[in-house]
Amino acid sequence: MAPSLLAARLASTGSTNSTEMSIVGRTKHVAGSKGILIAAAVPSIIILMLMALAVVRAYLTPNRPNPSNVDDPIANESVKQQRLERLNAFITPQVFREWWSKERQERPNASLAEEQICVICLELIDERALVRGLRCHHVFHEECLDTWFARCNEYCPLCHQPIVPPQKKPIFVFGG
Repeated sequence: MAPSLLAARLASTGSTNSTEMSIVGRTKHVAGSKGILIAAAVPSIIILMLMALAVVRAYLTPNRPNPSNVDDPIANESVKQQRLERLNAFITPQVFREWWSKERQERPNASLAEEQICVICLELIDERALVRGLRCHHVFHEECLDTWFARCNEYCPLCHQPIVPPQKKPIFVFGG
């Protein structure tokens, strides 16, 4: 007998047969356990899929050069030197006071405090200090940003915009 018919019969007859009552109870219990099973299985499947995607991404993304992993100290210094030359080609160091005055002229409506903090070393920037002002208008001590960039950090520590434009990869044409 179908569970809904059995429940209707029990309600109309007022029967208290324990066999009939246990069948109705089991039917409700089984239906409830299916919902619990689905509620537990769906998030588990999603988590497994995300973990699989992370593993696939780790294998497919190319490893960027990390000078700290280079065993040869000469090669390590060579990589740092190349990166610093690239940084100097795009962002020249200047005295903080000059940078601040230029920023005030170029962006008069911007809220620029005269006392800036270098978020890399967390110290105040003295008005006579050499700084590097990025295209995103954030400023850092020259030495701090040089060290930051030489360690293969490609982005501004505050807003994560590229410090220098990405290098264009050469296009090779085969054949003639």
